[in-house]
Amino acid sequence: MFGLLAGLGLRLPSTNADRAALWRRLWIDNPALQSDTRPSPGWVLEADGTIVGFFGSIPRQGVVAGRSVRIAVASLWGVQPAYRGHVPQLADAYFEQDWAEVSLVTTAVPATARIFERHAGHAVPQPSLGRSVSWVIDTQVFIAAALRRKGIRGAVATFAGRVARKSKAFARGRLRIDPATLPSVAILSVADVGGEFDGFWRRLAGTSAGLIGVRDSATLRWHYQGNDSAVILALRGGKGLDGYAVVVRDDAPAIGLRRLRIADLVVGDDDAAKTTALLAAAFAHGDAECCHVLEIAGLVGYAHRHAMALRPLVRSLPSWPAYYRAADPLLAVTLAKEGAWSLTGFDGDTTLI
Repeated sequence: MFGLLAGLGLRLPSTNADRAALWRRLWIDNPALQSDTRPSPGWVLEADGTIVGFFGSIPRQGVVAGRSVRIAVASLWGVQPAYRGHVPQLADAYFEQDWAEVSLVTTAVPATARIFERHAGHAVPQPSLGRSVSWVIDTQVFIAAALRRKGIRGAVATFAGRVARKSKAFARGRLRIDPATLPSVAILSVADVGGEFDGFWRRLAGTSAGLIGVRDSATLRWHYQGNDSAVILALRGGKGLDGYAVVVRDDAPAIGLRRLRIADLVVGDDDAAKTTALLAAAFAHGDAECCHVLEIAGLVGYAHRHAMALRPLVRSLPSWPAYYRAADPLLAVTLAKEGAWSLTGFDGDTTLI
């Protein structure tokens, strides 16, 4: 199955051992599987004894107004071109599963969006999901990489990057904050995630009116297990953890770009100073790691507002990335509201695979 998906261009581990470890992490060790009832990991399409299609479903847990909600994340979808007329059969199997209360995709392409819409799904009404914001750490390399992406390579791209570095036109997109004016942030490894994150999660879940994915310590460690680049930036206050951000590397070697991505950013309240402190810590970490740009797509509303005040570069995404369907009509009413969503890169499969 993984061989089929890799052949279709999906990014997957290259060795059989690593693929087996991924399968175990997603569908055996997954902390969302807390009961004896285990949902299907997915559905295959076969032709002459060969797998020619797969629609995967990763179990996740969330909370809506104190109520636990089971989420089936659509992931690892792929069908060989000659058999795409059978996609509706796989889609029906995914949406008809009994386990899921919410069906969700966070890495949708237009074809995925159409499948959700045909099954009474909707775009997630969280405005920040439609754009990516970034802060440039190394202007010269960043501009040269952007030109390479457009097909301009060699000395021309390098020279243009050097010119842009000295241009006032590129002052926007630089995160200029004096760290001395901000609360201190600790740098933790994934293994360091412990009880203070459980306490923070209980406070967060108790105050959230909308849907929020479970972020206890076990789920956080599971999610970033095996990602050697993952770093947790922890902001502590008088009552314990006040918030945190998780950063991961997401380089684009084809264009020579070393990119640090904020996978998750959560604070306990609408506090500009706390959000700014975490963003500044992420920028400083990227600088220390010799990255060229800090990027984030998807932020909770208040965090997005505070991030925009720091003058980032903004890029609209080519298509809307997140769609959902709620099985319960009452839950559907809640999730139709813009304020009911707080998706980040942590939710779904964006930083999971």
